Amino acid sequence: MKPKLHAVTYGKDDKPSVRHRFIAGLDYFRNYFEVTWSPSFSDERIDLLCRGDVLLVQKRIPKLSWTWWRSRRSEAKIAYDFDDAMWTSALGDSFARRWRTNLRLRSIIYRADLVTVANAYLADWARNTGADPLIVPMGIELPPIAEPGKASGPILFGWGGHPQSQYLLQSISPALQRFFSNRRDCRFVVMSGKQPNLPFEFDWWPFDAENENRFFSSIDVGLVPSTRSDFDRGKSPIKILQHFANARPVVTDGVGATRELVDPSTGWLADGTGDLSARWEKALVAAAMDTDGRLSRGRAGRRRIEERHSKDHVFKTLTAALVSLSEEREKDSKI
Repeated sequence: MKPKLHAVTYGKDDKPSVRHRFIAGLDYFRNYFEVTWSPSFSDERIDLLCRGDVLLVQKRIPKLSWTWWRSRRSEAKIAYDFDDAMWTSALGDSFARRWRTNLRLRSIIYRADLVTVANAYLADWARNTGADPLIVPMGIELPPIAEPGKASGPILFGWGGHPQSQYLLQSISPALQRFFSNRRDCRFVVMSGKQPNLPFEFDWWPFDAENENRFFSSIDVGLVPSTRSDFDRGKSPIKILQHFANARPVVTDGVGATRELVDPSTGWLADGTGDLSARWEKALVAAAMDTDGRLSRGRAGRRRIEERHSKDHVFKTLTAALVSLSEEREKDSKI
């Protein structure tokens, strides 16, 4: 009989982190476990959550009473996974709320038998709580071998994202307007569920999940602006992985974990000091002028996905860690 793995995820499968950190790995998990999952703690009675071999808590932050109860009553081994800097806030929560969230997060990390994180930035923070985290990178399903970017014709720069993220695009709008006004050999393409309001001409693809890879492979350079906030420092942007999976380089001003993905071998960084808009325009010009660099950076990004971020690599790593935890639980039960 297979051991039992129960997962409590950060919502339903419409959440990107749930899809990329759990749902995409179900076939791997089911090779070794009998798997059940719930989108919240409230879907099951607390005393049933820990009646298995392994409980995987994906980015949920339990109340202190739950973590206290778990440390005394749980029969299962607890694995805790997170892929965001949840001790901060992208929305400017009150000090009291941030303090409470921080305390609860530290509590579950301290009591978990296994802590998995998406990148080295998050791992460093987890170590400061006394944990010994395992880095399980964000994973993505690789499309077929991507066509290389074209070496002639209009240079297509692209941005893809949720309508709620269009404020990131607006933040670099002045740089984009100046660049595309001066470069008639370049065009801008957007895929989003809503057409953005930008002060220059661009092509818009309404969001269609089945056409995402076609969009990413149709452009030459992906744009991934960031808020540069403490919250963003912990993110491993899925959009960067999608660009790389399709052998396309990126331009970004990202910080923290983004720098673990993007360096001069895979893209252009709008970094340094001075005006952010001017830095973005400089990076865009560099990308437009470097035909060979676009191709070589795209190939390097694809290799990075194949070596570290492919779904197969990521979920084999996570599954092995959960199996080890289950075996440890079995040994403990015999003592």
